[in-house]
Amino acid sequence: MTNALKGSIDKTKLQNLLQHFRSAVRRGIDRGLADEIEYQIIQCGHAILEIATIKKLARWCNTNGSPYQDAMPVAREISEVLFGVVLDRRLLNT
Repeated sequence: MTNALKGSIDKTKLQNLLQHFRSAVRRGIDRGLADEIEYQIIQCGHAILEIATIKKLARWCNTNGSPYQDAMPVAREISEVLFGVVLDRRLLNT
């Protein structure tokens, strides 16, 4: 398991998934994850995500509870676009 970004990220697909994620979450604070990813990858063009952002995404990829279930599949797709795998929160200790 790696938390290194893929060499080539489809930014158009990522942008669409981030919009879908924003629509799927119920709380405004949860939209912050999409904002962080958008800023770090698309707006700034960084080749890395901050570890705090990676951990947030990992928690969304593996979460329980009805308020979160709608956004979990989208988070997994975002993870696959960025890393090529679904992040495992246990391996990241989050």
